[in-house]
Amino acid sequence: MKYLAAALLAPHLLLAQPAMPAWLASYPGTSPEVRSLPALVESAYTAPAGAANVLEYYRLLFEAAKLAWIPNSDGVGTVIRGAAPECDLMIKIREQAGGTSVRVSCAVKSAPMVAVSRATVAPAPEPPTPQPGQRLKTRLNWPSWLIHPEGKPMTFQKGAQGGDAAFVTTSFTVADERAGIHSFYEELLPRNGCPITSAGKAWMECTWYPEGRGGARMVVRIELTALPEATRADLRVTTFL
Repeated sequence: MKYLAAALLAPHLLLAQPAMPAWLASYPGTSPEVRSLPALVESAYTAPAGAANVLEYYRLLFEAAKLAWIPNSDGVGTVIRGAAPECDLMIKIREQAGGTSVRVSCAVKSAPMVAVSRATVAPAPEPPTPQPGQRLKTRLNWPSWLIHPEGKPMTFQKGAQGGDAAFVTTSFTVADERAGIHSFYEELLPRNGCPITSAGKAWMECTWYPEGRGGARMVVRIELTALPEATRADLRVTTFL
């Protein structure tokens, strides 16, 4: 196997941490727990009310802020996304015994990012126009938007699994709870055109088509392991040409 070292530069993570919008107040009578990462601020609490009342509360807040209100079911509750001027929002509402669980994530807005290797390389040439019956091979690469939660460089390992499939992996540890890292990637993937196709409390997968459907297909899998006062993240991108 061959190792590829690269630094993913995310200048927007280094400039300013997102701030929860002032208008997005928590449900009355609650005491939220707030955690912060360089690219994400998250507030979690349990509201002393039913899910319908909590949804209506947030609907009125979105309406007052002139944001589109589009709630979606995820099988166990409701998820609301919104593009506020301050950040990209995701609100997860789950009814449970004794109230309603609420988790509000405020993520830094997407910005162009560049993948840069430790060695200086020339820009990749534009791909040639395919001839009839010819299928172009996409160069195996790591999505530039698939970043470390703290904007740190990552070290990659490349491999192949037979046929037209190859993969790149990376692993790292973040000094934060697993739920916070899970929320970061749960928001990051679909925001960059990689809708999540399956997920659990400690993992998720999405599928991304960098050239559009009909071209190469990248399957991104993220596995999170809870450690004492930290979380280990194992990321794998498999490219099917």
